[in-house]
Order: sequence, then structure tokens, then C-alpha cells
Amino acid sequence: MRIVAAFLLVVVVAGFGCSHRRAPAAPQTHFSSVPGLEVAPAPQPGSAPSPAPLEVVPFGAPTAPVPAPAENSAGPASAPASPAPTNQKLIVTPEQGYIGKIAKVNDAARFVIVTFPIGHVPPVDQSLNVYRQGLKVGEVKVTEPQHDEFTAADIVTGDSAVGDEVRDK
Repeated sequence: MRIVAAFLLVVVVAGFGCSHRRAPAAPQTHFSSVPGLEVAPAPQPGSAPSPAPLEVVPFGAPTAPVPAPAENSAGPASAPASPAPTNQKLIVTPEQGYIGKIAKVNDAARFVIVTFPIGHVPPVDQSLNVYRQGLKVGEVKVTEPQHDEFTAADIVTGDSAVGDEVRDK
């Protein structure tokens, strides 16, 4: 009797699970537009085909110039080619250097503890500048110990405070 009741319960649950209708899929929307990148509206069914979609390139990846389209032999021979755009936008990538923040300061012993992104800790004896609100306020020299993203640095000149930015240029 228990087996029959369990079987009926499974059939009822499966029936209710399969009988509901799925909600219609939400139309895909784009996120906010990227400055300098014009996004064309979605094509309407039955309209003319749109140009090839834009290729997404990761930030910092090298880009190659886009080749010019081949001339169509069926077109008129006297049609002038469209001029190349002269207002191309530049992509600026920051230089890869050592950038960290001061986590602790020991003024009596004249050293600081600096945090860097994991894998980007500068080598021992590297001289780095200390910046506060964009202004250079001191200089430190990386020393040991180094552990994960933390490293010690001796204060060579100037002043250092918690939260100051440390970088190599």
C-alpha cells in the first residue's frame, strides 16, 4: 500500500511539473552603450541584412588594421571608393608597472609594509616612489620579507602614510 501511495505521489508531482507553461523568453537587451562605440538597433524581421557584427577585443589586446573590402566586379567601374575615416579613436593602455598601497607605517624604524596585486610584487632592492593625492611625497626601497601580496620597504626619503600609493614611476 505504501508503494502505491508513493508511486501516485511521484506521478502527481511529475504531472504538475510538466504541465506548467514556461514564461516567454525576455528579449535580449544591451547594457549601457560604450563611449565611442555606436550600436545599431536590432534588425527587424524581413528587413535588409545588417553589416557584419562588431568583433569584441579584450582590453589591452593588440589589434590589427581592418583590411579594405575587395572591389566587386559587378559594380560600376567609375564609382569612387569611400574615403578612409580620419577620426579614428585611439586606445590608450596603461603601462604595466608596480603599483601598490601602503598598509602599515613604522616611523621609528623607518619602514613600511606595502600591498601589491598577487603576482605583481616588485623584486628586492627595487626603488619605488610614494605618492599622496597624486603628488610625490617620498621614496622607498623594497626589502625582505616578502609574503604573498605583502612586502616590506625601507623609507629612503620623504614621508609615508597609510593609504599612500607606491609605484615605480
